[in-house]
Amino acid sequence: MATPTNTSTSYPSRLSAPGVIVTVFVLAMSACVLGLVLWKAVDARRSALLQSEVDIRNLAHSLQEHASHTFQAADVAMSGMVDLLKYQNPRADRFNQFLANTAKSLPQIREFGVLDATGEWRYSSLPDNPATTTMIVPTSPITANTMTRRCA
Repeated sequence: MATPTNTSTSYPSRLSAPGVIVTVFVLAMSACVLGLVLWKAVDARRSALLQSEVDIRNLAHSLQEHASHTFQAADVAMSGMVDLLKYQNPRADRFNQFLANTAKSLPQIREFGVLDATGEWRYSSLPDNPATTTMIVPTSPITANTMTRRCA
Protein backbone atom coordinates (compact mmCIF):
# COMPACT_ATOMS: atom_id res chain seq x y z
CA MET A 1 0.00 0.00 0.00
CA ALA A 2 1.26 3.37 -0.89
CA THR A 3 1.97 5.77 1.85
CA PRO A 4 0.36 9.10 1.52
CA THR A 5 2.85 11.91 1.03
CA ASN A 6 2.44 15.04 2.91
CA THR A 7 1.96 17.72 0.28
CA SER A 8 2.00 20.42 2.88
CA THR A 9 5.78 20.11 3.27
CA SER A 10 6.50 20.59 -0.43
CA TYR A 11 3.94 23.34 -0.83
CA PRO A 12 5.80 26.00 1.25
CA SER A 13 9.03 25.37 -0.69
CA ARG A 14 7.18 26.13 -3.91
CA LEU A 15 5.98 29.45 -2.52
CA SER A 16 9.41 30.35 -1.23
CA ALA A 17 11.10 29.89 -4.62
CA PRO A 18 9.32 32.86 -6.24
CA GLY A 19 9.92 34.88 -3.07
CA VAL A 20 13.64 34.15 -3.22
CA ILE A 21 13.76 35.08 -6.90
CA VAL A 22 11.96 38.37 -6.25
CA THR A 23 14.24 39.12 -3.28
CA VAL A 24 17.37 38.42 -5.32
CA PHE A 25 16.03 40.54 -8.19
CA VAL A 26 15.21 43.45 -5.84
CA LEU A 27 18.64 43.22 -4.22
CA ALA A 28 20.37 43.11 -7.62
CA MET A 29 18.42 46.14 -8.85
CA SER A 30 19.12 48.03 -5.62
CA ALA A 31 22.83 47.28 -5.98
CA CYS A 32 22.74 48.52 -9.58
CA VAL A 33 20.97 51.74 -8.60
CA LEU A 34 23.35 52.28 -5.69
CA GLY A 35 26.33 51.64 -7.97
CA LEU A 36 24.97 54.11 -10.52
CA VAL A 37 24.45 56.77 -7.84
CA LEU A 38 27.98 56.25 -6.48
CA TRP A 39 29.46 56.36 -9.99
CA LYS A 40 27.65 59.62 -10.74
CA ALA A 41 28.81 61.11 -7.42
CA VAL A 42 32.43 60.20 -8.12
CA ASP A 43 32.14 61.53 -11.67
CA ALA A 44 30.58 64.80 -10.45
CA ARG A 45 33.38 65.20 -7.89
CA ARG A 46 36.04 64.58 -10.54
CA SER A 47 34.35 67.07 -12.85
CA ALA A 48 34.16 69.69 -10.07
CA LEU A 49 37.86 69.19 -9.25
CA LEU A 50 38.81 69.60 -12.91
CA GLN A 51 36.73 72.78 -13.17
CA SER A 52 38.29 74.12 -9.97
CA GLU A 53 41.75 73.41 -11.36
CA VAL A 54 40.91 75.36 -14.53
CA ASP A 55 39.51 78.24 -12.45
CA ILE A 56 42.64 78.35 -10.25
CA ARG A 57 44.91 78.33 -13.32
CA ASN A 58 42.92 81.20 -14.83
CA LEU A 59 43.08 83.15 -11.58
CA ALA A 60 46.84 82.60 -11.27
CA HIS A 61 47.34 83.72 -14.86
CA SER A 62 45.20 86.81 -14.28
CA LEU A 63 47.14 87.67 -11.12
CA GLN A 64 50.45 87.22 -12.94
CA GLU A 65 49.28 89.49 -15.77
CA HIS A 66 48.12 92.13 -13.29
CA ALA A 67 51.45 92.09 -11.45
CA SER A 68 53.34 92.29 -14.73
CA HIS A 69 51.29 95.30 -15.87
CA THR A 70 51.82 96.98 -12.51
CA PHE A 71 55.60 96.68 -12.76
CA GLN A 72 55.59 97.69 -16.43
CA ALA A 73 53.62 100.86 -15.68
CA ALA A 74 56.02 101.86 -12.92
CA ASP A 75 59.02 101.00 -15.09
CA VAL A 76 57.79 103.12 -17.99
CA ALA A 77 57.02 106.07 -15.74
CA MET A 78 60.35 105.86 -13.93
CA SER A 79 62.43 105.37 -17.09
CA GLY A 80 61.04 108.64 -18.46
CA MET A 81 61.91 110.39 -15.21
CA VAL A 82 65.41 108.92 -15.16
CA ASP A 83 66.05 110.09 -18.73
CA LEU A 84 64.84 113.58 -17.85
CA LEU A 85 66.96 113.78 -14.69
CA LYS A 86 70.00 112.34 -16.44
CA TYR A 87 70.21 115.21 -18.93
CA GLN A 88 68.46 118.09 -17.15
CA ASN A 89 68.10 119.67 -13.74
CA PRO A 90 64.40 120.60 -13.67
CA ARG A 91 62.85 123.16 -11.35
CA ALA A 92 61.60 121.53 -8.16
CA ASP A 93 58.06 122.94 -8.29
CA ARG A 94 57.48 121.84 -11.90
CA PHE A 95 59.04 118.39 -11.48
CA ASN A 96 57.19 117.80 -8.18
CA GLN A 97 53.93 118.60 -9.98
CA PHE A 98 54.91 116.18 -12.78
CA LEU A 99 55.61 113.46 -10.19
CA ALA A 100 52.29 114.12 -8.44
CA ASN A 101 50.37 113.91 -11.73
CA THR A 102 52.17 110.71 -12.68
CA ALA A 103 51.42 109.13 -9.28
CA LYS A 104 47.74 110.12 -9.61
CA SER A 105 47.50 108.58 -13.08
CA LEU A 106 48.86 105.24 -11.86
CA PRO A 107 46.54 103.90 -9.12
CA GLN A 108 48.99 101.15 -8.17
CA ILE A 109 51.66 103.74 -7.25
CA ARG A 110 51.21 105.77 -4.09
CA GLU A 111 54.11 108.20 -4.45
CA PHE A 112 57.33 108.95 -6.28
CA GLY A 113 60.45 110.40 -4.77
CA VAL A 114 63.92 111.30 -6.01
CA LEU A 115 66.86 111.31 -3.63
CA ASP A 116 70.23 112.95 -4.16
CA ALA A 117 73.60 111.28 -3.58
CA THR A 118 73.48 112.04 0.17
CA GLY A 119 70.03 110.50 0.61
CA GLU A 120 68.14 113.77 0.95
CA TRP A 121 64.82 114.27 -0.82
CA ARG A 122 65.31 116.27 -3.99
CA TYR A 123 61.89 115.82 -5.63
CA SER A 124 58.66 114.25 -4.40
CA SER A 125 55.12 113.65 -5.57
CA LEU A 126 53.96 114.50 -2.03
CA PRO A 127 52.89 118.06 -1.21
CA ASP A 128 55.96 118.51 1.02
CA ASN A 129 59.31 116.76 0.82
CA PRO A 130 59.35 114.45 3.84
CA ALA A 131 62.34 114.22 6.17
CA THR A 132 64.16 110.93 5.76
CA THR A 133 66.73 108.73 7.31
CA THR A 134 68.89 106.76 4.94
CA MET A 135 69.50 103.07 5.37
CA ILE A 136 71.96 101.16 3.16
CA VAL A 137 70.74 97.68 2.28
CA PRO A 138 73.27 95.58 0.36
CA THR A 139 71.72 93.65 -2.51
CA SER A 140 74.93 92.06 -3.73
CA PRO A 141 78.63 92.16 -2.78
CA ILE A 142 79.27 94.81 -5.43
CA THR A 143 76.28 97.20 -5.26
CA ALA A 144 73.98 98.57 -2.59
CA ASN A 145 70.54 100.14 -2.88
CA THR A 146 69.57 103.15 -0.83
CA MET A 147 66.15 102.80 0.72
CA THR A 148 64.37 105.61 2.56
CA ARG A 149 62.00 105.74 5.50
CA ARG A 150 59.83 108.66 6.38
CA CYS A 151 60.48 110.18 9.78
CA ALA A 152 57.58 111.40 11.84
